[in-house]
Amino acid sequence: MGEALTEPDPWWSYKPPGEWTFEDLHVIPYHHIDLIDGVPHVMVTSPYHDRVVDRLLRILEDLAPADAVVMREKSVRMRRNSGRNRPEPDVLIINADAFSLRRSVYDPTDVLLAVEVVSPESTERDRVIKPALYADSGIPHLWRIEESPDERPVVYAYELVEGSYGNERVFADRVEVNAPFRIGFDITAITP
Repeated sequence: MGEALTEPDPWWSYKPPGEWTFEDLHVIPYHHIDLIDGVPHVMVTSPYHDRVVDRLLRILEDLAPADAVVMREKSVRMRRNSGRNRPEPDVLIINADAFSLRRSVYDPTDVLLAVEVVSPESTERDRVIKPALYADSGIPHLWRIEESPDERPVVYAYELVEGSYGNERVFADRVEVNAPFRIGFDITAITP
């Protein structure tokens, strides 16, 4: 008789020596992973989340000037503890000079805007942890999008002011901002 075939160990049985680092993430077969303080968080998103992200991507791509590129779910190397902290914003706008078709990790100095669409399983990360990391790394603009009780998205837009996010603007009907470039659209355009 031949040798029995064995299945490879599942990714979750792998434990790197010490904490997880960005270089260890290749064993996880998912495309959207936030590495926060050495702990990988696999992002399993809802159809609501995905549709908001998809619609927002299309709008921002149409509005972006030639010197900006709109992307989804690319790692950002944080200024401090970069091996232990590599969040992936749901949507990000970067300087076109930094863009490459073969690049999946960007420096915070490349990022003009990070966008997080809050899901029930990522609420604390999207509201508290990731904004603190982005601010500490100098990302100038942050949007947080949450689902209202009537299932419409609400956009919370922030600017980096003296090392933390301030100047909160809340958009429940129409988004109108001038930075990182002129952006205007009705909330119904991103409503699933």
